[in-house]
Amino acid sequence: LSELTQREIDAAWYNEDDYCTFSRKCEKIMRLMERGESKQYCTRGLERLVGDRRTLLSLNRELAYDMVLNEQDAQMHEGTHNPQHIADAYANVSTPCHRRAHRTALLDEHIIRPYLSKER
Repeated sequence: LSELTQREIDAAWYNEDDYCTFSRKCEKIMRLMERGESKQYCTRGLERLVGDRRTLLSLNRELAYDMVLNEQDAQMHEGTHNPQHIADAYANVSTPCHRRAHRTALLDEHIIRPYLSKER
């Protein structure tokens, strides 16, 4: 990085305005998705933020917080400190989510592989 000018660095990295633009576009696409009008856009990655998937995401996040906070509270009352038990409490929620995300990624790979082989 030290060999680049500030102008080159600015051109290579996203700035706050870029992120605001990305967010506005994603919000627009999500509104279209909710109305079933998003066929012309790539919605990959946004589906978890719309409808039932959004609710599931929120519930999983809330459950993970609760599991961790409950374990911390129990340890505080018992006068113990066991970071592994806290990690295990979090893993009870996060591991199934990770597995679902991994399956989705494998499906994406399976779908895109023929396209990529044609490009070369």
